[in-house]
Amino acid sequence: MARNGEHDPEVAAFLRGGASSVDMIRGAVRLVVRGFQLTGGGIDSELVQETLSRIFLNLTTGRFCGESSLKTYACKVARYACLEHLRRRRHESDISSRLGISQGAVRLRVHRCRVALRAAAMTQARRPRPAARRTGK
Repeated sequence: MARNGEHDPEVAAFLRGGASSVDMIRGAVRLVVRGFQLTGGGIDSELVQETLSRIFLNLTTGRFCGESSLKTYACKVARYACLEHLRRRRHESDISSRLGISQGAVRLRVHRCRVALRAAAMTQARRPRPAARRTGK
Protein backbone atom coordinates (compact mmCIF):
# COMPACT_ATOMS: atom_id res chain seq x y z
CA MET A 1 0.00 0.00 0.00
CA ALA A 2 1.32 3.40 -0.85
CA ARG A 3 2.06 5.91 1.88
CA ASN A 4 -0.87 8.13 0.98
CA GLY A 5 -3.32 5.25 1.50
CA GLU A 6 -3.70 4.42 -2.19
CA HIS A 7 -2.70 1.07 -3.65
CA ASP A 8 0.04 0.84 -6.23
CA PRO A 9 -1.21 -0.08 -9.73
CA GLU A 10 -0.21 -3.75 -9.41
CA VAL A 11 -2.17 -4.19 -6.17
CA ALA A 12 -5.12 -2.16 -7.44
CA ALA A 13 -5.35 -4.36 -10.55
CA PHE A 14 -5.35 -7.51 -8.41
CA LEU A 15 -8.01 -6.15 -6.06
CA ARG A 16 -10.19 -5.13 -9.04
CA GLY A 17 -9.92 -8.72 -10.27
CA GLY A 18 -7.99 -7.85 -13.41
CA ALA A 19 -7.61 -11.11 -15.31
CA SER A 20 -3.94 -10.67 -16.20
CA SER A 21 -2.99 -9.63 -12.65
CA VAL A 22 -4.92 -12.45 -10.97
CA ASP A 23 -3.60 -15.00 -13.48
CA MET A 24 0.00 -13.85 -12.90
CA ILE A 25 -0.36 -14.15 -9.10
CA ARG A 26 -2.23 -17.47 -9.37
CA GLY A 27 0.54 -18.86 -11.61
CA ALA A 28 3.27 -17.79 -9.17
CA VAL A 29 1.38 -19.27 -6.24
CA ARG A 30 0.73 -22.51 -8.14
CA LEU A 31 4.48 -22.90 -8.83
CA VAL A 32 5.30 -22.52 -5.12
CA VAL A 33 2.60 -25.00 -4.10
CA ARG A 34 3.72 -27.54 -6.73
CA GLY A 35 7.28 -27.21 -5.45
CA PHE A 36 6.17 -28.74 -2.15
CA GLN A 37 5.06 -31.88 -4.05
CA LEU A 38 2.07 -32.46 -1.81
CA THR A 39 0.05 -35.59 -2.40
CA GLY A 40 -3.65 -35.88 -1.95
CA GLY A 41 -6.77 -35.30 -3.96
CA GLY A 42 -6.97 -31.65 -4.88
CA ILE A 43 -4.77 -30.33 -2.07
CA ASP A 44 -2.74 -28.25 -4.55
CA SER A 45 -5.77 -26.36 -5.84
CA GLU A 46 -7.10 -26.02 -2.29
CA LEU A 47 -3.84 -24.42 -1.14
CA VAL A 48 -3.73 -22.12 -4.17
CA GLN A 49 -7.25 -20.92 -3.39
CA GLU A 50 -6.45 -20.53 0.32
CA THR A 51 -3.36 -18.50 -0.56
CA LEU A 52 -5.28 -16.23 -2.94
CA SER A 53 -7.86 -15.62 -0.21
CA ARG A 54 -5.12 -14.74 2.28
CA ILE A 55 -3.47 -12.39 -0.19
CA PHE A 56 -6.76 -10.60 -0.87
CA LEU A 57 -7.47 -10.28 2.85
CA ASN A 58 -3.97 -9.03 3.58
CA LEU A 59 -4.16 -6.46 0.79
CA THR A 60 -7.54 -5.13 1.88
CA THR A 61 -6.53 -4.88 5.55
CA GLY A 62 -3.23 -3.13 4.85
CA ARG A 63 -0.91 -5.94 5.93
CA PHE A 64 1.01 -5.70 2.67
CA CYS A 65 3.47 -2.83 3.08
CA GLY A 66 4.68 -2.72 -0.50
CA GLU A 67 8.31 -3.44 0.40
CA SER A 68 8.40 -6.13 -2.30
CA SER A 69 6.51 -6.81 -5.48
CA LEU A 70 3.07 -8.33 -5.20
CA LYS A 71 4.35 -11.47 -6.91
CA THR A 72 7.15 -11.89 -4.36
CA TYR A 73 4.70 -11.31 -1.53
CA ALA A 74 2.28 -13.86 -3.02
CA CYS A 75 5.04 -16.48 -3.19
CA LYS A 76 5.88 -15.87 0.46
CA VAL A 77 2.23 -16.24 1.50
CA ALA A 78 1.99 -19.47 -0.55
CA ARG A 79 5.10 -20.84 1.14
CA TYR A 80 3.69 -20.17 4.60
CA ALA A 81 0.34 -21.73 3.64
CA CYS A 82 2.11 -24.89 2.49
CA LEU A 83 4.28 -25.07 5.60
CA GLU A 84 1.21 -24.63 7.79
CA HIS A 85 -0.50 -27.46 5.90
CA LEU A 86 2.49 -29.76 6.42
CA ARG A 87 2.63 -28.96 10.16
CA ARG A 88 -1.07 -29.63 10.53
CA ARG A 89 -0.76 -32.93 8.65
CA ARG A 90 2.20 -34.00 10.81
CA HIS A 91 0.25 -33.32 13.99
CA GLU A 92 -2.76 -35.24 12.65
CA SER A 93 -0.48 -38.20 11.95
CA ASP A 94 0.96 -38.08 15.49
CA ILE A 95 -2.49 -37.91 17.03
CA SER A 96 -3.88 -40.74 14.89
CA SER A 97 -1.03 -43.07 15.84
CA ARG A 98 -1.38 -42.24 19.54
CA LEU A 99 -5.13 -42.72 19.57
CA GLY A 100 -5.16 -45.64 17.18
CA ILE A 101 -7.66 -44.02 14.81
CA SER A 102 -7.43 -43.00 11.17
CA GLN A 103 -6.18 -39.59 10.08
CA GLY A 104 -9.60 -38.99 8.55
CA ALA A 105 -11.20 -39.47 11.96
CA VAL A 106 -8.70 -37.03 13.47
CA ARG A 107 -9.49 -34.44 10.78
CA LEU A 108 -13.21 -34.85 11.40
CA ARG A 109 -12.82 -34.42 15.16
CA VAL A 110 -10.55 -31.39 14.74
CA HIS A 111 -13.05 -29.88 12.31
CA ARG A 112 -15.91 -30.40 14.77
CA CYS A 113 -13.86 -28.75 17.53
CA ARG A 114 -13.08 -25.75 15.32
CA VAL A 115 -16.76 -25.34 14.46
CA ALA A 116 -17.70 -25.50 18.14
CA LEU A 117 -14.98 -23.00 19.07
CA ARG A 118 -16.09 -20.58 16.35
CA ALA A 119 -19.70 -20.84 17.53
CA ALA A 120 -18.64 -20.24 21.15
CA ALA A 121 -16.50 -17.27 20.13
CA MET A 122 -19.38 -15.75 18.15
CA THR A 123 -21.74 -16.22 21.11
CA GLN A 124 -19.19 -14.64 23.43
CA ALA A 125 -18.65 -11.71 21.06
CA ARG A 126 -22.39 -10.98 20.98
CA ARG A 127 -22.68 -10.75 24.75
CA PRO A 128 -22.42 -7.25 26.21
CA ARG A 129 -19.32 -6.82 28.27
CA PRO A 130 -19.75 -5.73 31.87
CA ALA A 131 -18.36 -2.33 32.77
CA ALA A 132 -14.94 -2.45 34.38
CA ARG A 133 -15.03 -2.07 38.12
CA ARG A 134 -12.90 0.57 39.68
CA THR A 135 -11.22 -0.21 42.91
CA GLY A 136 -9.85 2.98 44.30
CA LYS A 137 -8.90 4.03 47.77
